Amino acid sequence: MTSNQGQLPLREMTPTTYHGLRKAVINLTKAFRKATTQLEKLKRTTNMNETLLVLDRTIAALRAIGLEDAIQGFDSKRTTLVQKRDQALKSRREDLVRSAKDAGWRVRRLKRYDFVGCFQVNYRHQKVILRIGSETLKTLDEVDGVSLFSRLQAELQALDTSPFSRSSFLGSIKGAMTLARTQGVDRNGKVPIRKLFPLVVLVRQSQDQRFLKRPAVRSFVDYSSAQFVYDLARFGRNGWRTDQGERLCNQPPNMGSIAKGTTVTLPSLKGDGSGRIQIGAVWVKKG
Repeated sequence: MTSNQGQLPLREMTPTTYHGLRKAVINLTKAFRKATTQLEKLKRTTNMNETLLVLDRTIAALRAIGLEDAIQGFDSKRTTLVQKRDQALKSRREDLVRSAKDAGWRVRRLKRYDFVGCFQVNYRHQKVILRIGSETLKTLDEVDGVSLFSRLQAELQALDTSPFSRSSFLGSIKGAMTLARTQGVDRNGKVPIRKLFPLVVLVRQSQDQRFLKRPAVRSFVDYSSAQFVYDLARFGRNGWRTDQGERLCNQPPNMGSIAKGTTVTLPSLKGDGSGRIQIGAVWVKKG
């Protein structure tokens, strides 16, 4: 592990910075209160000498505040953080790749983005766009590569822990295809994948007992398109045929449908971006 990896991620510096600045602000507040207390005494003084004494103490209290020193201290901390942020940003990509490889993840580097595990990682200045296949999963504001890998690990855990079984997933697909035929959006039994997805969401929701008991926005279970293509990849990982003899079939897209954005691309669960499947329309058949 390199010296860069041995450093604390930039986000770990935030609590230290916060506590340091908070202490400085507390000291300033105490000094202001002391000066205010002295000023209040002027209301009660009638003797000139006493007034002069109060003014001297007030001036001393104001000088003790040291606003310029405080501002310079804050500005110095900000300058240090900006330098560390810019340094982290320069090495972000390399630190991410190194952290992923050290953890046993497969990585494939391209010119403008990387495949890290099942994620396509796109870099946009201080932002990072995570994609699962063709779908945007999340946009992150992260300049530190080590911290970014921790975020990827958390996102992968969330994808993997989302409830999934091949039989129930295919059941949702079949239920959505029935709705598609009712609405006349199928093409000879084949349903365009982009038109199928919202119907899958409806079918899944109709099977949720909490929502059925109390149908409300707060009981609606979110199911993103990123999770959908990840689940499609999970389903196909062990083949597209089920133990019941049914097969989920895919009609590959043509150039026109790809250009129109009506298709989806599944993530590579191998983690190097290879073998990604493009889907235009699907149907289920026996045998």
